[in-house]
Amino acid sequence: MADEPSAEGGSRSYADQVVVSVRIADAAPIDEQVLEVVEIESHGAAWHRDWLVAEIEAIPNADDKEGFPAPYTIEVQENRHEWGASAAVLAITSFIGGAVAGGVIGNGAYDSLKLVGRKMADRLRISGLVPVPPMNEGDALERSQALLAARFGEPVEGLKLVSVEVRPPHAASVTYRGSRDRVYDCDLNIEDGLVIFSRVRRRQE
Repeated sequence: MADEPSAEGGSRSYADQVVVSVRIADAAPIDEQVLEVVEIESHGAAWHRDWLVAEIEAIPNADDKEGFPAPYTIEVQENRHEWGASAAVLAITSFIGGAVAGGVIGNGAYDSLKLVGRKMADRLRISGLVPVPPMNEGDALERSQALLAARFGEPVEGLKLVSVEVRPPHAASVTYRGSRDRVYDCDLNIEDGLVIFSRVRRRQE
């Protein structure tokens, strides 16, 4: 894998907790315009920042049907903790212009992140990390509600549950009705019980 430690890297280039969020927007890269969020989260191992950023940049840089890359922004935030056990948390957020990115939005972004996540799950499995317990309905509701609050600004108390389906051991689908007649379809999956995938699509009724 391209994210293996190197002599030049140094510990400051690596993170052991990673959250990657790809947000597909109407136009401007602001949360109010977001139509869809695809996200992966991983704990454990040492993930190289440059490798992760290059993988995420490849998604909007794929040519759309007009032959042009999609407009996008990428934000990288890193936090380090040196209090007792050392830890580094890396958050990468990419906004992609949905109106132009006809060839990469939706399924394309999800498939691209799934490939990244599978590479990460392979390494975590080899390293002996213990998978998380099977997902239950409470887990699915808690995670999907947290995503809607964090990524779409929907207060949890204002959400109306429309449907929930848990597919053991590590997958679930949840649908909510939120504010302003917005409906949110949430798909959750944990690859090998190790890397969390989330996809939320917002539609108007």
